[in-house]
Amino acid sequence: MTAAKNLFMLATIFVIAVLVIGSPTFAVKDKKDKKGKKNNVEVKAEDGLVVITDTVDDVKVKEGGRVILEGATVNGKIDAKGAYRVELRFGTTVDGDVKIKESTLVRVVDSVIGGKLKIEKNDSGDTPININRNEISGYVKVEKNTASEIRINNNIIGGDLKGKENDAVIVKSQNIIGGDDEL
Repeated sequence: MTAAKNLFMLATIFVIAVLVIGSPTFAVKDKKDKKGKKNNVEVKAEDGLVVITDTVDDVKVKEGGRVILEGATVNGKIDAKGAYRVELRFGTTVDGDVKIKESTLVRVVDSVIGGKLKIEKNDSGDTPININRNEISGYVKVEKNTASEIRINNNIIGGDLKGKENDAVIVKSQNIIGGDDEL
């Protein structure tokens, strides 16, 4: 009887989670782009929450799109503009650049980026923008963002850490920066 109760509670929690945050979608487009890359992912608002855990080429997040990359491998770049949510976490690896612009919820945590990280013109209101515990080969640019805080902690950055015109408290510590710290 205890096992049946546990199963019922688990099912109830799952149903509540789906109702509250929406059903996660796992979407990989299997078409070639102009450069012959396959497995590009395009996330739009109507897709709901898209969770990527596999290997893909490029990721493009459009207006209102919501994406979480969790332990994923991106062989190309990530480009998000006007997204509602963009999260890279838990061992996600991106070979190229990551650009998140004019979006709402931004988190880059425990990830490896082979190129640059640009966080520009995002407005997260009372929610902090988090860039924590990453290895980033290129520079990090944090510019013209609005948030309660921009947290940049425990990163290894191969290039410069730069930014200006942010309407947020900048909290940064224990970063190893290969270039100049201009933030």
